Amino acid sequence: MFLMTNVIVFFLFSIKLIISNNYVTIPSRCEIINDEDVDFVIEYVDLPFYYTPVDKEWCREKCKSLGFTYQEPIMNQKLTSNMFPVDVFFDNQGFFIVLSELICRDIKINHNIHRNIIENLIKNENIKKFVNNDSWFENNITSVNKNPYIEMVIFAAAYYLDVCIYVFKKEYDAWIYFRKGWPNYNEIDMKNEKCIYLYMDEDHTNFMTNNYF
Repeated sequence: MFLMTNVIVFFLFSIKLIISNNYVTIPSRCEIINDEDVDFVIEYVDLPFYYTPVDKEWCREKCKSLGFTYQEPIMNQKLTSNMFPVDVFFDNQGFFIVLSELICRDIKINHNIHRNIIENLIKNENIKKFVNNDSWFENNITSVNKNPYIEMVIFAAAYYLDVCIYVFKKEYDAWIYFRKGWPNYNEIDMKNEKCIYLYMDEDHTNFMTNNYF
């Protein structure tokens, strides 16, 4: 397996590839250099990945199970200067806004989603095992004064939402697959598993709605 290192702090993403086991990686380990430098190591795996995005019904049920209300789109409203395309409006700090929009169609709950995912991250023993450094985890994840690395946040989101999350990384022409149960993914029926597909770059965070063959 080919290991790719030095994936630090933020992803730089764009979309152009279909899901293929030649382009899919999973988190392998976290190498702590010091409080400022962390190597988030990923590796290619030979598993049958599929493009099976969550649909409206999944989002509606998931929104309800999280204790929120799914907002149906308001039709026939007047177009005004206050209406923005989501792929332009959501910048690279908008991870929680994007999830709120995708799942509940309600960006107003993004602070609740943010809080719940961070709480999951702090308490998540599997992610702590992935980091494999208790003192670093305590200082950089548990501390309220720290901003967790985005990789850890996405990992926690996959656990909190109980869903697989793919994130596309242009630099390596590869997807990174986040899911609960790390690292034992061999027994998962991925063909019928609905997932969230995201891309991130230095300007935007958004969910993928189509791909190119």
